[in-house]
Amino acid sequence: MKVTLNESLLSFEIGVLFPFGHGVGDTFLERLDDGHAGPIILSTTFTFFDIPYDALFINIDGAISFQSKIREFEPIRFPLTNDVIIAPFWADVNTDPYMGAGDVMFREELPTNENTAIFSRANGIIRDMFIEQELFQASWLLVATWENVTFYDVDSPLSGPKNTFQCVLVTDGDFSGVIFIYDTITWTGGGSGANSGDNGYSTATGLGGIAAEAGFNAGNGKNYHIIPGSGTADIVDIDLGSNTGERGTWVYQVDGAVIRDTTFPVNTSPRHPHARRHIGSAGWSLS
Repeated sequence: MKVTLNESLLSFEIGVLFPFGHGVGDTFLERLDDGHAGPIILSTTFTFFDIPYDALFINIDGAISFQSKIREFEPIRFPLTNDVIIAPFWADVNTDPYMGAGDVMFREELPTNENTAIFSRANGIIRDMFIEQELFQASWLLVATWENVTFYDVDSPLSGPKNTFQCVLVTDGDFSGVIFIYDTITWTGGGSGANSGDNGYSTATGLGGIAAEAGFNAGNGKNYHIIPGSGTADIVDIDLGSNTGERGTWVYQVDGAVIRDTTFPVNTSPRHPHARRHIGSAGWSLS
């Protein structure tokens, strides 16, 4: 089958973060080591792993969760029981103004005359990444951003390594999608756990130790999906990889019983062009 890109894919810079900050009305989380906002009551329902949710939590530690805040400040490998999680970069983030750095923020969007560009971009991404969604028209989205955040126990909070990434939830009331956008990833874990000294962990670089988890967990101990490199040192390259053809951008359909990958055939990583993602992969389930 010949794959043809729609004009909308060429019109939007998918690898660039969606607008964020005070200028677009984001709500900022208090700067803390760990911490969360929520439960945030949503303007609509968002279906995740076949279950509609009307509230969620934004966690400083690099994840969105349902039912409850994330109880662990360091990532645990999926699949998990009871923890329903969308994790762009679940790690031991520290935004405390004295011992950490960065900001975590979020906002909901409903279509208005003022935000047509944002919705057009989200619509274009979903339409081009899922061939049967050519008429997709988002009715709601949520943008969560982690800007220049660092890790627990960093040697130098101001000049040390920083990560910036984003998670966008989008739905039309039927299809639910998640867009992960990684602007800059320079560290992989934090230093507070008993195993933080493993794998050559460094408080100067944030490399080694307990690496971040990136992916989705249904909370039933069975269904989950992880991005390649999750939980390993290779997660530092997540900003170079992709399942869309645009560096640092990963898109998934999440409303079904399993997570669905994009239907657009691309290489997984510009750094490792021999590595191909599994086209149409629907995730993993433990039997």
